[in-house]
Amino acid sequence: MKNTALVAVPLAVALLLGLNAAPASAAVPALLSSSASSSSEQTPRSQPSPSVALEAETELTAYEQELLDLTHAYRIENGVPPVKADDTLARQSRTWSRVMADDEIGGRPASNFQHNDRWNVAENIVVHNNPEVSPEVIVDMRINSPGHRANILNEDYTKCGFGTAISADDNIYVTQQLIW
Repeated sequence: MKNTALVAVPLAVALLLGLNAAPASAAVPALLSSSASSSSEQTPRSQPSPSVALEAETELTAYEQELLDLTHAYRIENGVPPVKADDTLARQSRTWSRVMADDEIGGRPASNFQHNDRWNVAENIVVHNNPEVSPEVIVDMRINSPGHRANILNEDYTKCGFGTAISADDNIYVTQQLIW
């Protein structure tokens, strides 16, 4: 039985800052888009569920802040400047972690987000079976994975966002997106 899954996939993804890239999941786009009805009747909008509402938060959680601090420390130790926290990347990372946790799809990269090859993005995903795993363990797992480590130490990446979600079966999904 596998306790953890690691996926490190560099992506050429369009993450135009200020725009929300919505996953292809049916529930999330319905909550993110505001489609106007052609009739004069107003359709009541449903309130987002607490799990989807996470994406609107822009402040880093204490856990995410520690992930960022540890990532900065590792980059600095290796002669690479720290990355700047980015709210858009954090929202997208949280949304993708939530989608993976809700659908229990494992550490699949966010290939269903909108893509554009004008931006260079890396995405690191860790899935762990202990929802109380420390940020140190998550960062150590990434550092010990050649693909994750290459993304973390790539000095071209200047912005970063973290997002976490816990599934019904108590797996924690941690997504890190880096962009230049």
